Amino acid sequence: MCGIAGSFGLADSTLESAFAESANIRLAHRGPDDHGAYSGCGVSLVHRRLSILDTSTAGHQPMARRDGRYLVIHNGEIYNYLELRELLRGLGHAFRTETDTEVILAAFEEWDTDCFARFNGIWALAILDTKEQRLVLSRDRLGVKPLYYAAAAGGTIFASEIKALLDTLPRREPNLSAVRDYAWDGLVDHSSETFYSGVSALSAGTFMVISETGRRVERYWELPRGSGDADPRTAPSDDRTVEEFRGILESSIRLQLRADVPLGSCLSGGLDSSTIVILSSRLLAAGTKAHEATPRLALTASFPGDPSDESYAAGLAA
Repeated sequence: MCGIAGSFGLADSTLESAFAESANIRLAHRGPDDHGAYSGCGVSLVHRRLSILDTSTAGHQPMARRDGRYLVIHNGEIYNYLELRELLRGLGHAFRTETDTEVILAAFEEWDTDCFARFNGIWALAILDTKEQRLVLSRDRLGVKPLYYAAAAGGTIFASEIKALLDTLPRREPNLSAVRDYAWDGLVDHSSETFYSGVSALSAGTFMVISETGRRVERYWELPRGSGDADPRTAPSDDRTVEEFRGILESSIRLQLRADVPLGSCLSGGLDSSTIVILSSRLLAAGTKAHEATPRLALTASFPGDPSDESYAAGLAA
C-alpha cells in the first residue's frame, strides 16, 4: 500500500504547493518507507512508498527514465513485471533497478496507454508526459487500488484517498445520491460517485488522459460476459474444469509471491483463504520464490464466544 497524489493545471502555484504539502501529510500512513515529490510544467506529483520490490533507494518515486520525458508514481504491484521486463529487453530497453515501477515506465514508452492491458496486477498510477504536456491516470481491472479525482482552481487534483483532496476542494458538500444508495440499499463503490459532491472515483479498468484541452476517460478492459446459451453436452468434464481452475489459481498465487519483504496472508478458515494459504505454503516449499527464507505468516481475527468466530477452523487449516 503506497499513496499517490497530484495536480494538473491549477491556476494558483501557491495552491499547487499547498495541495502537495497537505497530500503528503494526509497520505503518510500509506507509505512509511520513503516519500518524494515533483513540481514543474504546471504539474505536481506526490508519492508515499511502502517498499515491496527492490527496497533500495533505487525504487524512489517519482521515477524517471532515460531523457526524463516520462515520470511515474504508482501504488500497487505489477505481478508479471519479470515477464514484461524480459519482453521489453528484447525490444531494446535497459533497466537499472529491480522494481516493477521501472517496468511500468518502459512499457509506457513502448506501448503508450496500450500497456495497461498487458499488466497483470493491482495498481493506481499516474504518468506524466512532459513533452506532450499530458497526465495519464490508470486503475487496475477490478479497482482494487483506489484513485479519486476532482476539479479545483481551473485544474484537476487526484489522490489515493479522498481526505487528501479535502483541503483543496472549492467546497465540501455531501453527494446525497451516493449517501442515499448506501443508507437505503447498502451500495458503495458501485459507480464513480462518492459521498462528496464533485469528487469521483476513476472507474476500474479505465485510464484518464488530462491535458490542457480537458479530461477524457477510456476503458482498456471489461469483464467478459458469457453468451448464456452454452450446450451442457459439449461442456468440459468436471475433472478438466477442476484442473484448469487449479492451474489458473496456482499461477495467480505464484506471481503474487514475488516480494523482497516477508509475506503474509489472512486466514479465516474458510475455503478461499485456506486454499490460498495452503497453496502458497506448497509453492514456497517447492522453491518457486527466490528468497526461500521468507517467513510464512498467517493472521486470523478471533471473536471468542461469538458464533461467527472461525479460529477453530483456521487452526485446523494452519
